[in-house]
Amino acid sequence: MATFWTLGCDADHPQRIAAFWALALGYVKESGFDEPDNASIVDPDGRGPAISFLKVPEGKAAEPRTGRRMHIDVMPTDGTTR
Repeated sequence: MATFWTLGCDADHPQRIAAFWALALGYVKESGFDEPDNASIVDPDGRGPAISFLKVPEGKAAEPRTGRRMHIDVMPTDGTTR
């Protein structure tokens, strides 16, 4: 079984952070996932994971070391579609 995954990141300014990381990693914006409160970038060669940035309404007092949270979204597939 193939598995595809996305790195999800909390962000104060999703569009600005996505633009920075797209340039730094050679990624491009993900089509259809581009709103003021979220952005996603993908590897144009399809090898690396997608990275999404989501605006969160609350501060991150619960995460004193980093101030932000990250998580991995995993999508198992049968290997025929992504």
